[in-house]
Amino acid sequence: MHTRHERTISSPVVRPVVAAATALLLFAPGIAWITGSRGRPADNKAPVAFSGFDHGWSSLSSFGTFLADRLPLRSSAIRTDGWIDQRVFREDPAFGGSATPEVLRGSHGQLFLRNDFVAACRPANGADASVTALTQLATIIRDSGRDVVTMVPPDKSSVLADDLPAAFPERQCWQPYHAALTSALAQSMAPGWIDLRELLNQRRAVTGHDLYLPLDSHWDAEGSLLAVRAMVDVLAPGLFDESEIADAGMQQYTGDLTFLMGSGESGTTHVLEVRRPGITYVSGLEASHHVTRWVSTGAAGRLIPGQTVLLGDSFAARAIAQIIPYFADLTFVSIYETDPVVYSDAIRRADQVVVMIVERNLADTMDGTLGRSMRDQLTASLAG
Repeated sequence: MHTRHERTISSPVVRPVVAAATALLLFAPGIAWITGSRGRPADNKAPVAFSGFDHGWSSLSSFGTFLADRLPLRSSAIRTDGWIDQRVFREDPAFGGSATPEVLRGSHGQLFLRNDFVAACRPANGADASVTALTQLATIIRDSGRDVVTMVPPDKSSVLADDLPAAFPERQCWQPYHAALTSALAQSMAPGWIDLRELLNQRRAVTGHDLYLPLDSHWDAEGSLLAVRAMVDVLAPGLFDESEIADAGMQQYTGDLTFLMGSGESGTTHVLEVRRPGITYVSGLEASHHVTRWVSTGAAGRLIPGQTVLLGDSFAARAIAQIIPYFADLTFVSIYETDPVVYSDAIRRADQVVVMIVERNLADTMDGTLGRSMRDQLTASLAG
C-alpha cells in the first residue's frame, strides 16, 4: 500500500490536467454553495455538526469541516480526486490529499473501510468499558419491564481478516484492540445478548460464503438475515418461517467503498427477501431526520405485537427491509440522534427494544449519543 508523502509530476501533459482538476475541486463546490445548492453526506459517517464560534481559533476548523461535509458537488469532487489518485499517481484514493487512503484493497476483490481501523486505534473508550456501557443500557431497558435484544455486528475487516492487505498503518494498534473487543463481546452478560460473530462464523464454515459485500463495508442479505432470524427467535419463538424467505436472484449494486474511492465499479450480490403473505405495512413514517416508523397489519399471531424500538446504525438500516415484516409497530432510531430525550421518549413508549450497533461504532456511540447522560436520562424517564 502506497502512502502519499511526496508526489513528483514531471510530465508537461499531466501538469495542466492536475492544475485544472485542482481548480475544479477548489472552486466548483463553493460556487454551487453560493448559488443555493447543498450537498448530501458523501462519506461513511454522519456530517459534522457546527458548535458555534465560541471556541476561539478551533471554531474556524470546525466550521470548515461543517461546510465541507455539506458542500454541493462533494461526491463529484471525491470521484475526481479518486480518478487523479488512480490514474495520475497510481495510488488508492485518499480524498483531499490525505496521506492514507480511505479505502484499503484486500485480496479476493475485497475492499475495506479504513475507518474500521482508525476507530480501533483511537477509541473513545477501551473495549471492556464499551461493552460494560452497552450492558448497562440493556440492563436499564430490561429492568423497566421491557424485552430487549442486544447485538453487535462484527466489522467486515474482523470477519474477513484473512483478506486484509499485509500492511497498513493501523495494523499494530488494530490487532490488540480487535482481540480485546472480540473477547469482551464473547463474554458479554448484556440482557438479550446474541453473539452475531458466532452465528456468522458458523454459517461461513458451512456455506463458504463471505456474508459481506466485496465492494461495501456492510453485510450482504444472507448475513443480515442471520441477525433478523436471531432477533425474531428471541422475541417471538416460532414466528420465523424459512419458507417465507424468497430468493430474488442476483442484483447489481454500487458499494459505499467504491463511492468513497470515486470509482464507478459495481458488483452483483445474491438478494434474499422476506415475503410474508397477508402482511402489509405503511411505508416509513419519518418523525424526524433520525427517527422512522413502520406500522404493519396481519392476522393474529403473525406479527410481534406492541411497539418495538430499534436503536441502530447503517448495519441495522441495511437489514430494515427484512425486519419490518415481523413487527406490528417498528420505530428505527439512528444512533446519530444527539438528543437524549428522543431516545428516552421512544423507549418509554416501547414494549421491546432491539439494540444493534456495529463494532466500529461501539466505542464512540457508548461514550457519545448513548453515553452516560443518555442512560441517566433514560433511567429517570422509565422510572417516572
